Amino acid sequence: ESKHKPYLCCLCDEKNIASFTGDKLTSNFLNSLMTNSLTYFHNLKYDACFFINEPGWETQLTQRSGTLLQVVMDRYKWIRDEKTGKQKKIREKHLTFRNSYSIIPAPLCKFDDMFKLKVHKEIIAYKIYNAENMKRQWIPFDEFYNQYRIENIDKKSTDELNKDRDQLLRNAKFAKAYKEDTQEIEIMKYATFYCKKDCITLMDGMKKFNNDLGEVFKNTDKTWVGINQFISVSAVGYDFARIYGCFDGCYQLSGKPQNFIQRCVSGGRTMTADNVKQYIVDRIQDFDAVSLYPSAMYIMDGVPKGKPKVIPDNCSHEQLMSYDTFFIEININKISCKSSRKYRFGQIFKHNDKGSKIFCNETVNHYYVDKITLMDLMEFYDIEYEFIRGYYFDEGFNDKINEFIKTLFDLRLKYKSEKNPLEKTIKLLLNSIYGKSILKPMTDEIKVVDQKKLISYIYRNYNFIKEVSFNLNTKAFVKKIKPINNHFNLPQFGASVLSWSKHIMNQVMSTAEQHNIDIYYQDTDSVHIKECDVPKLAAIYKEKYGKELIGKHMTQFHCDFDSFNGAVGDIHSRKLIALGKKSYLDILVDEEGNEGYHIRMKGVPKQCVLNKCKRMGITVEELYERMYHGESITFDLTDGSNCFRKTKTFDQVTLPQFYRKVQF
Repeated sequence: ESKHKPYLCCLCDEKNIASFTGDKLTSNFLNSLMTNSLTYFHNLKYDACFFINEPGWETQLTQRSGTLLQVVMDRYKWIRDEKTGKQKKIREKHLTFRNSYSIIPAPLCKFDDMFKLKVHKEIIAYKIYNAENMKRQWIPFDEFYNQYRIENIDKKSTDELNKDRDQLLRNAKFAKAYKEDTQEIEIMKYATFYCKKDCITLMDGMKKFNNDLGEVFKNTDKTWVGINQFISVSAVGYDFARIYGCFDGCYQLSGKPQNFIQRCVSGGRTMTADNVKQYIVDRIQDFDAVSLYPSAMYIMDGVPKGKPKVIPDNCSHEQLMSYDTFFIEININKISCKSSRKYRFGQIFKHNDKGSKIFCNETVNHYYVDKITLMDLMEFYDIEYEFIRGYYFDEGFNDKINEFIKTLFDLRLKYKSEKNPLEKTIKLLLNSIYGKSILKPMTDEIKVVDQKKLISYIYRNYNFIKEVSFNLNTKAFVKKIKPINNHFNLPQFGASVLSWSKHIMNQVMSTAEQHNIDIYYQDTDSVHIKECDVPKLAAIYKEKYGKELIGKHMTQFHCDFDSFNGAVGDIHSRKLIALGKKSYLDILVDEEGNEGYHIRMKGVPKQCVLNKCKRMGITVEELYERMYHGESITFDLTDGSNCFRKTKTFDQVTLPQFYRKVQF
């Protein structure tokens, strides 16, 4: 494993742009920042590894699910107190760093499309930047381009690579990093040019996103407090709903009620039919729900008002159903499908030995459901259940969430019709509103401590320390248990949104299954279904529920395969090979017979799949055929993507090899 070392850091604000190089790069960068400043990195998890080990700073890290959201660094100094004559410690500098990707979850190259910014076309050979070449400074143009070609030969066509060669020459000249007589590139000057451009793109993107949100808030007569008050887009969406009044009269929960209701939180269903491999040759469509989670918030009863109350032990089914909503634990003792054949996509789930959810139609004990989930089970199954315990709400609903979602969705449609990039901002907001309401507490935190002060730190905090990691510098990384008794959230909202989203899918899928219409694969908000069955299902759905199924509005569905390069008109799949969860291949065909692939392989990037086929001398279709028949394939994840690993002491290292063996 080779450890990454920083060679360049660029920084910009609205007035200045600076770059830092050399051995003291990180200390010069930190010293240049004003105290109480806030700095954004678009990949903080990677970039922070190069400055949080800097001696003389006290550092606090905020992480969630492996994502580094925030770094706070303080530097102190000792001064003499004029009154007492004693030495006292004062804070000299306070710096905050945040991850902008958590606010705008898109790569910088997409900012052009999202915010109509002018984003430069990046042509850079990343692996040319090593210690040996840094000393050379000037690299022959052909050597630079050949390295770029090696890095991209599997991703781009010969024609694209030739165009990139011309673009590279133009870029190098524009950056004043090209020497005509010797045909060489000054690699540091060229990298600095790119790094500064990226900084400006990020700054402009954040500013545009902030202004866009201000515009959206203005359209709903609310005041926008600014993006710098939040560390994620989920926090923005949730707070917008709060300001709008969606949670008035609703209580945030902690402790036992929160923990119990959180158990009713269940994400979307992703599976092949009957949990077995599928091989279908036909005209197939990806039948996709329009904005599934916003749709759920639009049709739900609202957010339950008041405090949760404990359901009495002897509560009857009639009494239970009279409550506005409830969150309960039950044993399902008998269950049978209201269908001539068993559902291939069951609504009950169990966990297998590996902890994965397996959906089925079987009895289950200690199962957690809310009211809408139980009503779905009663609509599509004959069930007998035994009530164990739970909480109910009986003070009505705050239904402002319905109006709020409708307002935002209509605004998005308006912007979309005007080709206004603001619609992308609203899409981000719509999908992020409910997430914060079911966030689990952060159970640990990391404190970066000077090794000299470690013993005294352990004495003061030994009850809370989980582990200590050391690096070769002067720092120790202490992982501490974080108390969770002060964590409050709104699980009765998030759990309900997820249940209503499954309700939308169940009405479509279980109705299809009741009428012997085959579905082959589901991925949360979309299903693979024969093209000829789509109008049949729409007619049955309309007769049963009195609503149009196909359309572009909330709660409706539409056929939605992603386009491929050179595609003309409508697209369908001529063959589906579904191996398991998140692992399938669609061979796409357009109106003129051109073909493309829609490739998914859980845990393996698309480029690694394509490269494996190239190395084996087979097509993607042949690879999936072989895996369908049970062949084990080992993928090299370093072939087609960069594989880095963050160590416990926050060093970034390149993995020399990373193999993943896959078999279905």
